[in-house]
This record gives sequence, C-alpha cells and structure tokens, in this order.
Amino acid sequence: MLTNLFISNIVLIDALSLDFEEGFSTFTGETGAGKSILLDAIALSIGTRGDLSLIRKGSEEAIACSTFSIKKKHPVFKILEEYNLVDHSDPTQIRLRRILHPKRSKAFVNDIPVGVSVLKEIGQQILEIHGQFDSLFNAAIHRNILDQLITEKNFQTTKEKLKNIFDHWKTQEQKLKTLKYKKDSAAQQRILFHSIQQDLSSLEILENEELCLLSEREKIADFGNMAKSIQRVNMLFTEPTFIKEFHSVLSTIEKSDSTALNPLRLPLKTIESNILEVDAVSSDLLQKTQSLALRLNEIDERLHTLRMMAKKYGVTTDQLPQLLQDAEQGLTEDLEADIIFCEKEITSIKEKYIEQADILSVFRKKQAETLSKNVESELNFLQLKQARFHVHIQKLDLAQATISGLDQVEFQIAANKGQDFAPLIKAASGGEASRIMLAIKAIISTSINLGTIIFDEIETGVGGATATAIGERLKILSQHTQVLSITHSPQVTAKSDQHYLVKKEHQAHTTKTSVGLLTNQQRLEEIARMLSGATITEASLSAAKDLL
Repeated sequence: MLTNLFISNIVLIDALSLDFEEGFSTFTGETGAGKSILLDAIALSIGTRGDLSLIRKGSEEAIACSTFSIKKKHPVFKILEEYNLVDHSDPTQIRLRRILHPKRSKAFVNDIPVGVSVLKEIGQQILEIHGQFDSLFNAAIHRNILDQLITEKNFQTTKEKLKNIFDHWKTQEQKLKTLKYKKDSAAQQRILFHSIQQDLSSLEILENEELCLLSEREKIADFGNMAKSIQRVNMLFTEPTFIKEFHSVLSTIEKSDSTALNPLRLPLKTIESNILEVDAVSSDLLQKTQSLALRLNEIDERLHTLRMMAKKYGVTTDQLPQLLQDAEQGLTEDLEADIIFCEKEITSIKEKYIEQADILSVFRKKQAETLSKNVESELNFLQLKQARFHVHIQKLDLAQATISGLDQVEFQIAANKGQDFAPLIKAASGGEASRIMLAIKAIISTSINLGTIIFDEIETGVGGATATAIGERLKILSQHTQVLSITHSPQVTAKSDQHYLVKKEHQAHTTKTSVGLLTNQQRLEEIARMLSGATITEASLSAAKDLL
C-alpha cells in the first residue's frame, strides 16, 4: 500500500508530505483546488508521467516520491531482485522517486538510480490509476485473472503439468527442425565426411601427437647441434698421418732395449688404447647422428602433413582425431529414422497437451460462469440493472497453443438491453465503464492482490442511490486493497476511512495548493459544504450526519 507521498515544486504545491493508512481514503475540494495535482505527482513518481509543465513556476526542478509497504510474496519483488533494487534494511518498503528537470531528469528506486522504464515497470505492479488506460481494458490479462480466481488444487497441478508438456513439445520441435536441417544438407555433408575419412583414416593420428612430435624434435635438434664436435674429434683421432706417425714412434720405443724409455711405454700404450676407444665411440655417435637426422626429417614431414590437414578443415591438429570420429559417425548416421521417431514423439506430446488443455478449459468455463454471475450482481447493485457481463472463452487452434493452454479469454459487456456483448473498452460510456471496472475489481480483489488503486471522480454523471452504491463498493474493495478516490460526491466521501481536503490559497504574489487530513468535525463540515454549496446550513449538517 501507499504509505507516504512527498511532493516538491509541482504546479501549485511547493512542498507537501502526506501519510496514508490502509482502507479507503478520499480527496475532496472545490473545482480547481488542485486535486488533479496529486494524481500528476503520483503518476510522475511511478514513471507514467513526465511533463516539464509540472515544474512549479520559478523552480528549477520538481520532485515526487511515493513510498509503499508491500507484502513479501508480492510479484514486484521478482522485478526488484532482477534489477538488484531490494532495500535489504527494510525489504518490504519500496521508494519510487522522480526528479523532473529541463536538462537532467532522474529516476530512483530505493534511492538507486534507474531508467524511467524500470521505474514504470515497478510502479505499475503496485499502483493503478483508474481511467481510460485501466489494466482491465487489456484482454491479454483476462485469462490470468480468471486463472487466479480458480482455487481448486487440481487446476494448479494440471496447469503445471501442461507447462512441462508444452516446454517438452517446443524442445522436440527444435530438435526436429535441427534434424531436418541436417538432412537437407546431408548430401553436401556426406561429401565432406568422405573427404575427411579419406584424408585422415590412413594417417592414424594419435591424441596430442603434434605436442609429442615437437618435444621429440627439440631433443633431437639439441643432439644434432653436437654432431660437428663429434665429427671433429673423430677426424682428429683417426687422421691417417697422425696414426701412422704415432704407431711408428710406439714401435720404435717398444723395439728399443733402453731402460730410459720405460716410463714412456705404459702411457703410450694407454694413449693407443684411448685412441681406439675414441675412434669407436665417435664412429657410433656419428652413425646415431645420421639416424636421428633421418628421424628429424620424418618428424618434419609428419608435422607438415598434420598442419596441412588441420588448415584444410579449419581445425587445430589436436582436433583432427575428433573430426575423423565425427565424420565416420556422420556417414553412418540414419537421420531419416531419427526424424520419424521425433515426429511420432511430437504427435504423442500434442495429444497429451490437448488432454491437459481440455481439463483446464473445463475449470475456466466453470469459473467464468461464477464470475459472470457475481459481476452482474455487482452491476445491479451499482444501478446498471440492464447490464450483462460475460466471460468469453474461445478455443484456439493447436498452432496458437500457449504455455497456459488453448483458451483465449476476454471479459465482455452488454451495457444496455438489446446490445450484443463487446470488449470492455468499446461497450460502455465513461461513467458506465467506471462502474463496470469497479464491479469487476470488487469481485476479483478477494482473490487477487490489486495493489493500490486510485479512482478519479468515478461517480461522474451519477448521484443519489448510485453514488451511495459506488461508495459502498469502494469501501468493500478497500477491505482487500488500498483505495484512494478523488471525488465530488458526499455519498462516496462519507464511506471513506480517511478524508483529505485539497485547498487553494491565494497569497500576495503566488497561489498555493495545500492538502490536509480532516478531523471528524472538519469532515462533517466538508460533507455539509459538498451537499449545500458555499454556505453550510443546519439542514446540510444534518444530512451530512445521516450520511456518516
């Protein structure tokens, strides 16, 4: 419910803070006093108005802030959570504020800057200003309203079951669409798959093969860098002239009988043995180097082949094994069988959908009869005795199926005898339409949270017993939702719980509008004024007491 309205510099109001209570509140005052300014300010705060003409003359900006107290299960909290706008210090309180400025207007929810569209989306969830844009004129919400009035547990269970079936249906339809697309492109795909199989199957590509080859190549390359050193060692110790000269010296010393040469004999024999070992080892290493050179060439050729295939098919070398696997699977895939199976499953799902949709329709038709009777009873009470109300339910084609079934629901009215039923927005005059909206809301408010509703002169064009009936129905409506009404009717005013007076005050150089909550005595006098005009008489006071 609306708990406070703060206004600053809007038209004739320079500063105003109004607190509100639950129930039924009325605003009265002479014509031109500024009652419509309150509506403009509230509309500004919830994002449905934003005319710069609202800024008070001589002021730079206008401010309107509406504060609401909302029950925790209210649907608006999903929107607040979606935009991260919940006030965690007081989650049940929502502050909607708009600052109107010629150059930089701003909007806030719980003091957090937002776009006007977000402000409006939230505002429309918790407050409705009754008029030509009344939400009930929108036939798109009628099915949801009817559904909320159905209290049978089996209805909600069936509705949830239907939702799951519908979701499964749409999933399978998307799957079938994908299968048919694959089938249509299968001929071209099979050519590609054959090419992949032909190119890759004989290669026997291993997992992570490129990485392993690169690692092996690096090791071989490091060994290859030492080949020149090994070759130089081998050439040095196997050089023919050196070997011949060494053996000649060794032979001469071995043949000599001189004991002075004995210290040379053992080292020279060791050198001879080492030369032979170096020759053998270096020769083996040179032979291994040649083998590694061949292996290096093989690795380079393999890497070239892998990279060429990867480039050809637009993948990485690591993806080549999976590409081959997918191609082989694609060549063996039987799309036609999958399509037939999917089509049969969709047919079965549709049958289940229709079965559950028909059950929902039975519930809705039963509730539609109850709602029609109850609304017509309210219309009769509101002096629309010839009016007839009808909930029209039309079964949609399966092609128009929705997550809520096959029922298209529309509230219709025949305002006068002999008229055909027609949509609410087309079937009644302004005064009749207001009473029709009130009748419907009085019925549905017992089951649906309507938020705060504001009526602007709903009694226009009627008086006497009809005005009294309107006041009584507003009172009944306020038992389930907060109701605010701007009115010129003493009969309507007398039924309210709180009564606010809107006054225009002329000062030296300006005019201001003020709003105040009336005491019981002040309220009596205001209703008497509404009955008799400017001069309050004993008769009007007595009549006011009778109304109260």
